[in-house]
Amino acid sequence: MFKAILLLCIPNTFDCIEAHDNKFLHNNIKQCVERVHEIAKEITELQSVYIPKAYRCILNGEPT
Repeated sequence: MFKAILLLCIPNTFDCIEAHDNKFLHNNIKQCVERVHEIAKEITELQSVYIPKAYRCILNGEPT
């Protein structure tokens, strides 16, 4: 099972945060990447300060 993590940053700064998808675990990388894109879209629609910069799909239990 894979967990989606998205890195969000304020443009032109080093101010970044991680958004962890604690709602879903995914059976494969493809599902995880699809979820990352959903999260990025939702976050972008909710606010305009942080923008998606990178993502990771990790095995559940793997250190971040």
